[in-house]
Amino acid sequence: AVCLAKPASPLVLTAAKGLNVSTVTLLGSQDKVTWAMTDAGLRLDPPPNLPSEHAWVFKIEGSER
Repeated sequence: AVCLAKPASPLVLTAAKGLNVSTVTLLGSQDKVTWAMTDAGLRLDPPPNLPSEHAWVFKIEGSER
């Protein structure tokens, strides 16, 4: 998932609703991304130290349903 605006906390990805997610990382960052699957979709809590000023890419790993 690519964010072109600084991600607010929490960020909810409704398109990921129902996916079987195993890990979420923020590219360029060693900090942990806290996440949870909710009824609304995948909720991401970005780390406080973001690695860029222009765009942020969250790598979502898992399998479909």
